[in-house]
Amino acid sequence: MTVLHLDANAKLLTAAFLGFMTGFVMLKSDLIWRRSVFGIFLLKDGRLIKTFLLYILLGTLGFFLLRRMGVVEVHSVQGYFWSSIIGGMLGGVGMVLCGFTPATSITALSCGRLYTIWTIIGMILAVPCVKHANSFLSKTVYSWGDR
Repeated sequence: MTVLHLDANAKLLTAAFLGFMTGFVMLKSDLIWRRSVFGIFLLKDGRLIKTFLLYILLGTLGFFLLRRMGVVEVHSVQGYFWSSIIGGMLGGVGMVLCGFTPATSITALSCGRLYTIWTIIGMILAVPCVKHANSFLSKTVYSWGDR
């Protein structure tokens, strides 16, 4: 079997379908409400954690099966330890302050919660910050092992 190559229209249709399904699951599991997301962080709402874990399980299993059938390929890039640690800490702080993850903030905005636009603006502004932080880390932390 050959690798799945989609043309532009099929990619758009696939992305729209997967986005719709993701938004539907998030809406039905109350992940568009700040208090629900805070319930996860405060360990008060276990059903949302179960939803996250089920979603990760199904996605991982689906990708594994599609890879075994030869439908998809893995394209990985090199990762760096310190940037992952710093990015994870900053992402966690951002999620606690905003009460949303990137996917839940977009879903909440599409459901009419306009205040989530501030979260999305923060995510957009994070891209140039990551670029500058990566160049700084390349000159400092990443070169520590070269000595």
